[in-house]
Amino acid sequence: MMQQADITILCRERTPRLQYVCDWIFSAIFGLRFRLLLPEENLAEDGSFLLAYGVISANTQLYNCGLLHQQGIAPQSVQWSEWNNIPAFFTTDADMDIPFDVFSAVFFLISRYEEYTNHKPDKHDRFDARESILFQAHLLERPLADEWLHAFGSWLKNKGLPVKPKAFRFTPSYDIDIAWSYRHKGWLRNAGGYLRDLTRTNFHGLQARTQVLSGSAPDPYDSFGFLDQLHARFGLDPLYFILAATQADSFDKNIAPDHPAMRLLIRHLSEHYRVGLHPSYNSSVREQLLQAEQKILETITGKAMTRSRQHYIRFRLPDTFRLLLRNGIREDYSMGYGTHPGFRAGTGNSFYWYDLEHEEATVLRITPFCFMDTTAHYELSLPVEQAFGLLRRMRDRLAASGSDMVTVFHNFSLGSDPVWKGWRDHYEQFIQSTVS
Repeated sequence: MMQQADITILCRERTPRLQYVCDWIFSAIFGLRFRLLLPEENLAEDGSFLLAYGVISANTQLYNCGLLHQQGIAPQSVQWSEWNNIPAFFTTDADMDIPFDVFSAVFFLISRYEEYTNHKPDKHDRFDARESILFQAHLLERPLADEWLHAFGSWLKNKGLPVKPKAFRFTPSYDIDIAWSYRHKGWLRNAGGYLRDLTRTNFHGLQARTQVLSGSAPDPYDSFGFLDQLHARFGLDPLYFILAATQADSFDKNIAPDHPAMRLLIRHLSEHYRVGLHPSYNSSVREQLLQAEQKILETITGKAMTRSRQHYIRFRLPDTFRLLLRNGIREDYSMGYGTHPGFRAGTGNSFYWYDLEHEEATVLRITPFCFMDTTAHYELSLPVEQAFGLLRRMRDRLAASGSDMVTVFHNFSLGSDPVWKGWRDHYEQFIQSTVS
């Protein structure tokens, strides 16, 4: 017997797109039971709230711009207005309580519809953040979909719907792509480092390398003990993504995964935390690399590697996500930009990836991130105070909309390297203010 719905959505057609976005909005975010009903079907008086989506009805109307009834991918016209002081697109001039197609706008963002249309890729063959509608509207640093849904949920609650408020949740995550600066790199790589520092007259680097290799100073990238203490102190459940490239090059610089010290580190992290694969730079176009690195980590940890975040955030839709699915990855944490902070999909909440070309929801859960240390430091050249000011502003917006927050840091930014002076202290302060 079908469970009674909290809300009935009267629609002209059940489509995979409409089913997908309603699953996310009503089930995952609002905690409501819903059903899609066509006008010709029997409308039983079961006490559920009736919402008409693009169908003429005496009941509450929602605007339908048509995107969720289309098939295929075509450039979409996006015009902005406001609702409840929140910028919105797919708007209408009709007199409606919600003057934009909230279902289509959410779908456009979380399906990453715009990434399937023709855009000039950046230097790493990624979708360029500057091509996105959120960047061009100066809204990338706002979780716009979360703000819409928070307001939509309040609107439904005022109509008597039992919308379950979603609490803010913070998850720190770390990419381990250069575990140590000097230690465990072998004589050849260290000899090259000495030569490079001599050529550049980098006397501080020469001295630091000598002190670390002689055992008189800790490696400046080694923040693992500090992070262990921080997580224990604040009861955090972090994620670690480990680069297991078998050969070092200009993009993949980690210690070889078969090095005894690296194996010990990987085992330590996997015994205490959730770990995942940080696929190497070329793995998104060379499936055998992904498979080899996945097998290496599974052998070392004795655990299946079902999580990933792409190195350099290098992925292209739909190919990379299909590759991940073929190889047993069920959670990916790459939904963000390597060049700009903010909300690539307009949300901090996780969602299942929708394959637009195949018009189907998949089992790959996508968890966005909004801030990466290297982006703020290298791409934007932000002083540490400004970087964490930006981070706090995004946190406050997510908390206000009851969303989730995932941050990306590297062990090297939280160590003792003078290049990252102040970051460790500010990070600890941020953690304390976020979870206390």
